[in-house]
Amino acid sequence: MTRHLPPEPTSGPLAASEVDAWKARLSSVAGVDVPPPPIHRVGAEAVDFYGVEPSELIDPREFEVLMYRVPLTLMESSVAVLRSPVRLEFTEDDKRLRLGDNLMVGSCLDHAATYVEPGARDHLYRPGELILTGNSPAHLLMSDGPVDSVGVVIPRELLGRNSRAIERSWQPFVSGSVLARATAAFITSFAVPTAIGVEPNPSAETEEAVVEVIVSALGELTGTSSSLTDNPLLVREAVLDVIERRYSDVEFGVDMIAADLHLSRRQIYRYFEASGQSLAARIAERRIEAAIDLLNSQPQTPIGAVARRTGFASVATFRNRFRTRVGIGPTEYRAALLSGLPVPTDAITD
Repeated sequence: MTRHLPPEPTSGPLAASEVDAWKARLSSVAGVDVPPPPIHRVGAEAVDFYGVEPSELIDPREFEVLMYRVPLTLMESSVAVLRSPVRLEFTEDDKRLRLGDNLMVGSCLDHAATYVEPGARDHLYRPGELILTGNSPAHLLMSDGPVDSVGVVIPRELLGRNSRAIERSWQPFVSGSVLARATAAFITSFAVPTAIGVEPNPSAETEEAVVEVIVSALGELTGTSSSLTDNPLLVREAVLDVIERRYSDVEFGVDMIAADLHLSRRQIYRYFEASGQSLAARIAERRIEAAIDLLNSQPQTPIGAVARRTGFASVATFRNRFRTRVGIGPTEYRAALLSGLPVPTDAITD
């Protein structure tokens, strides 16, 4: 069988630009600027904290972990972590991840080139897909770059009959399904603000809702449940997550959403027919928001470059959409910014 393992990870600590980009992604999800991570370990301290064997790291002296973590009431904790590239091999009785009888359920915001190799099966997890991590059978886990994961650590007893997913968590999960993607988006929207302290005390009811979604997603893996698969709220969550990740692609549209979620265009439209806003309008609105942010932070950027970087296929379409949304064209908006003049207040998105 042909193997498709990534190249050996590049040795070295996390670059400052990678840390800044990670914090910016967390800030975007949380809606506020995140503070510095309270947990930062490098070298031997990071190796010990992450619970891995130094001999299997590229350079244990430079292995680095940054983390936000907040204890929860029902679940063990909510976490957001950025770590250096690593190659790990786990044996049958390995307990190095120190999850005990818990399961880490979450996703990655951007860097997620993590391969899981149980025997002869490889799997590459991509950003936005649901990822399970537990004390599981022998497997190889490796990444060719930094990994920024977010999620919750959930005790086995909360999983009910789906607790056996812990033993199966090394298997490639059905991460392309609607339910899996929706669960990943749902957990991300919960885990990031709680882990960084924006919402430090979620109610028991909120945690119960998260557990319910996780249990249903694990049921899809174990074949014991499908009760939330057609939940419109979760499908809408998954669609909005795809829009957030791919709006800057000029080719992006409803067809790509349907392909990513393995749904038909008709199904996608059905889930949004009562929302009062078409999917095309939602995509255009997100692109305009990104354009406003870009102009506010980098007003010298040429208008054509702003249009391309935010997903508009033509400058003319961008100008029309921008004027409709803001009240003035992007050129006038940029000129006002450069001159220190006021801009329309409803265009401020941060």
